[in-house]
Amino acid sequence: MARLTLLLTLLALALPAAALAQSAEERALATERSYSSYGTQPAPLVTAAPATAGREGPSWLGAAGIGAGLVLLAGGLGAYAARTVRPRGVGA
Repeated sequence: MARLTLLLTLLALALPAAALAQSAEERALATERSYSSYGTQPAPLVTAAPATAGREGPSWLGAAGIGAGLVLLAGGLGAYAARTVRPRGVGA
């Protein structure tokens, strides 16, 4: 039973890996061949222009600074809360 489970696990891991190993061009050609078997030709593939790298959102340095500030704020609030809690006596 363990051998069968191992075999099925290896197949479950190997089959998707083999499918992902195909290049995008091979997948497109396979799709085109599939469509051509029905007698209709699909529209040619149109490649989109690469997206421009705009300055949207904070920079990495700004995001790191905001994150560090939030960590310090949380630590400060935790220290403040720890000082305001009055421990109860044992057995209270």
